[in-house]
Amino acid sequence: MPPKAKKNSLSARKTKPGKGKAAPVSGASRAGLLFAPARATRALREGRFSHRTGASAGVFMAGVLEYLTAEVLDLAITEMEAMRNKSIQPKHLNLAFRRDQELGQLMHHATFTASTVPVETHPFHLKGKAAKDL
Repeated sequence: MPPKAKKNSLSARKTKPGKGKAAPVSGASRAGLLFAPARATRALREGRFSHRTGASAGVFMAGVLEYLTAEVLDLAITEMEAMRNKSIQPKHLNLAFRRDQELGQLMHHATFTASTVPVETHPFHLKGKAAKDL
């Protein structure tokens, strides 16, 4: 039987060459996230929301925050492209929140100061051809 091939990459090894200690791995890379679980854990502890905090609570919170951020940015990019702009503005974020039902319920008390109000004109107030198109 031929001998097994050895892997020479650093990612395959737990330790650096010549060292006995393992290379440090961040919680974000371990969980496959962009948001830092350690920062979320610290926010949970310092927020004093409960006396005890589970070991995976920060990882879960970081994952939820990352998902919500990705969802909002995706909707804001859709709004931006619909208005033919090249950069996301506060009004795009506001419209993204207001037009999505679930995010609208989540953020119904939020106020975006540098944004405009979504325009919804009732068909009764329109005259002529514009009223017939709706």
